[in-house]
Amino acid sequence: MGVTYHNPCCPISTAMCAHLTTVHPDVTLVEFIYGENVNRAAVISPPQTVTAGRLPLPTSPGLGVALAPGLAFVRETA
Repeated sequence: MGVTYHNPCCPISTAMCAHLTTVHPDVTLVEFIYGENVNRAAVISPPQTVTAGRLPLPTSPGLGVALAPGLAFVRETA
């Protein structure tokens, strides 16, 4: 049975899903929001780049991405 990781969250979660695909034998796809939020690439460093329908696995330590410096986050309240 194939498994699809569905990730509508953020680029950090996308990096985690990309790493999970390398150890899970039945992954068929990593689904994530691409192009909907133009600021998505500015959130992490280095930005994630999809080439020919593929997201290359980062080679830096850890997940391979870090939050971009200088970002301000606002916590939403209900």
